[in-house]
Amino acid sequence: LQDIVDAPDVPPTLADLARREAPRSIRNAATIGGTIALADPESELLAGLLAYGATVSITGATSQARLALDQVFDNLAALDDGLITDVSFPTTGHAAADRTGRTPADRPIVAAVAHRDPGGTRLALTGVASRPILVDADAIHDLEPPADFRGSSDYRRQLARILSARVLTSVEVAR
Repeated sequence: LQDIVDAPDVPPTLADLARREAPRSIRNAATIGGTIALADPESELLAGLLAYGATVSITGATSQARLALDQVFDNLAALDDGLITDVSFPTTGHAAADRTGRTPADRPIVAAVAHRDPGGTRLALTGVASRPILVDADAIHDLEPPADFRGSSDYRRQLARILSARVLTSVEVAR
């Protein structure tokens, strides 16, 4: 993951999200493939990759597949017989990320990442489902986020609305 933080051609938003994934000592050992396979519901990096429309190559003993990241999340069992050998994402467009945590260094309660390019705008959220998800801004009120000691379902849904509005406004202003 540290290679993503340090790479000059990685968009700044994704580099910052990779930096937030873990302390440097762990980033030096962690891989993007392992991060994807874990599908951590609070991973801001995974939300960023979803918003950027990342694709994942999975190579097995007798097969190869290239899938959109959200398709990989829909079928994590596909990783049982293969390895993630490549993750690709566009480096163009405009992106924005925002988050709310108990402290600035804490994992987010909810985070939102938006990416806009000529193909459209994609919005991804963490902390509102069992994994980071792509959402339509008009459907946030339909979410049923899990509740825990950091916030109720209603609180998380309200955070998702506010953070989504901020990042969507930011990518639209960047036009």
